[in-house]
Amino acid sequence: MKNIAVFTALVIILWALPCPQVRGQGHILSALPAAGAGFPYALTLAASTGFLYGYGEELVYKYPGKETYMSQLLWNIKPLFYYGAALDFSRIRPLEKPGFFALLSLKFGFPAKTGIMEDLDWLTVKDELTNYSLSDNYTNGAFLFDVFLGASLPLGDFALIKLQWSFSLMSFQWTGRDGYRRYSSSENIPLDDSVGKVPFYGIVILYAQNWLITSPGLAVQIPLSRHFRTELFFQVSPFIFCNARDDHIQRNVEFLDYIFGGLYLEPRGDFVFSFWDRFELSLHVSYRYIRGAHGESYQRGTGSGQYLKSAEDAGAAWYAFDSGLTFKVRL
Repeated sequence: MKNIAVFTALVIILWALPCPQVRGQGHILSALPAAGAGFPYALTLAASTGFLYGYGEELVYKYPGKETYMSQLLWNIKPLFYYGAALDFSRIRPLEKPGFFALLSLKFGFPAKTGIMEDLDWLTVKDELTNYSLSDNYTNGAFLFDVFLGASLPLGDFALIKLQWSFSLMSFQWTGRDGYRRYSSSENIPLDDSVGKVPFYGIVILYAQNWLITSPGLAVQIPLSRHFRTELFFQVSPFIFCNARDDHIQRNVEFLDYIFGGLYLEPRGDFVFSFWDRFELSLHVSYRYIRGAHGESYQRGTGSGQYLKSAEDAGAAWYAFDSGLTFKVRL
């Protein structure tokens, strides 16, 4: 909250400063500076707020190299609200000539109950469902860090192409607590409707996911009028690493997973309103998709010593919409 208060004071001070009038006609980004107007790049400070809506997925594959599940845990974030800040270094008028840019973005989630956690196991030889449990899901920590580096290429006054490379870090910590379970009487007997609910009390599972992703990307920025523009953005990559830790409190067992590869996709759209030549207000919507990664899993009894490698493959996935508002001030 202290950071938000400091940023608010900075915005008020900057708002009160006199702003130069925009020269030229056309969109605000296409206005040309006077000869010798100075350095063509500027630093922009941004504050944002929004929410994530989706879920993280914890997986155990029954057969190495195949997609048959032995276990699946779905950790809901429906929704998770966040606040964030960003720094952008880029051309003041990118439609004037080619340039480069760098962007650093931070987002922090507000700890909260964010839905439910479902745990499913398929243990029979025919891969039939045998165990099901449901708990309340609490997101205790959420941190997203993104860095973008790239070049901007104007297409006259009509559009701007951005070629970029990104580095992304996501970290989430979840707690499943209370709820109930429905387990069949044997691993060789599928679960059916005759099995009743057995309640859970207290903390059931602690789970953390840490993602590291690097990706190429392409964006197209299109001026719509003097003060409005839109930007369409897309990234795709197989360069994915996930480290996860799973503590089953009531079973007294711990798991460590190291997962590589898979497919990362992220389309995004921004709608931006520019005003007074130094300020912007934008709305964004994106969808981040990560799936298909396999890796190794290690387990031990809680506090019992050395981890032992599991025979099954570990997996993880992530699916979430991200929507929010961002306010920017060019310094």
